[in-house]
Amino acid sequence: TYDRIERGTIFIPHVTLSMIGGIQPSRIIPLIQAINRGINDDGLLQRFQMIVWPDDNKEWQVIDRPPNKEAWQKYEGVFRSFRDKRLGSPEQPLIMRFSAKAQMQFYEWLEHLHREAKGGTHSESLQAHLLKMPKTIASLALIFELLDGGRLEIGPYAITTALRWTSYLLSHAKRLYAAHDTLTVESAKLIVERCDHLPDVFTARDIYRRCWRSLKDNQTVKQALELLCHSNHLRKKFITQQTSGHPNAYYEWHPLIKNNSIKQ
Repeated sequence: TYDRIERGTIFIPHVTLSMIGGIQPSRIIPLIQAINRGINDDGLLQRFQMIVWPDDNKEWQVIDRPPNKEAWQKYEGVFRSFRDKRLGSPEQPLIMRFSAKAQMQFYEWLEHLHREAKGGTHSESLQAHLLKMPKTIASLALIFELLDGGRLEIGPYAITTALRWTSYLLSHAKRLYAAHDTLTVESAKLIVERCDHLPDVFTARDIYRRCWRSLKDNQTVKQALELLCHSNHLRKKFITQQTSGHPNAYYEWHPLIKNNSIKQ
């Protein structure tokens, strides 16, 4: 539903929203960081099931060639075939179910998916993404069945083709939700590289006030510092302030880090 001042509340019986486009890693990583901190963790990002994170193309080159007319005709033919199919009406749509064999294939994969999601090796955000994947696979199977002729049920060929997408989509989903950890590692490396710009004992504020790349907010800095503490690059200690009485966190470099560092 949505509300209009003049028309009141309008009910839309069948709402379908499709989105296609691109986004820069620097824009989506903060969203993942917020989700891992429990902020805006409303499940929206996990609904982008076909999201991919390709490798950077280091050898970019100009490609100037005429369009592939044969490919375009096939692409256009798919939509024409969907238009001409008898798929029922909004009131009485055509309902297609899995065949018995295809249903067993889907159930077998579904059980494996839940075991992996609940295995304790994935973050909560990635678990939520995995648990939304069954609808994606079922939708892909339906599409492949319609492309292959669209009989009265979804057969083994369609579900097998859909399941081939799982490893591909899962690999990109893991890369997406691991971007938070990747950023933390890169931030920690940057702090070590610039250790000579910091005193022997310093605070998180000493870092983020310098506005170094990827270290411009307090939370990111603290996560990188915690990683350096776990790796014994730093030692964390608390000093109680006489004015406020509250303990503040300070960080002290391992002696070998400062002695072996390269001057910036």
